[in-house]
Amino acid sequence: MRMILQTSYVGTLRRHLLTEPDINIPYWTVLANVASTTNENSIRPYAGVSAINQFQGAAASNLPRAAGGGSRSMVAVQFTAAYTCGGDWLLPNPGRTAG
Repeated sequence: MRMILQTSYVGTLRRHLLTEPDINIPYWTVLANVASTTNENSIRPYAGVSAINQFQGAAASNLPRAAGGGSRSMVAVQFTAAYTCGGDWLLPNPGRTAG
């Protein structure tokens, strides 16, 4: 009877990924103090202009993975089990604050 256990870790970390946020979003403090019928383009930081999408190298991604497994063999039978766990998180730039 023979038993083998193994574990491994694989991960990637990427930085300075391109994002394209709208830099002309109305501030929350302004939105809270105007009527709901107000034209949104009139209260943006650059008034009269709708969306202004600007490329920024401000995002990162982190993909960690851990794996484990085991194998056990008897006379004529082999049992094998494996498990992989991990997460997938995108960490965007928090952007500007309201105010």
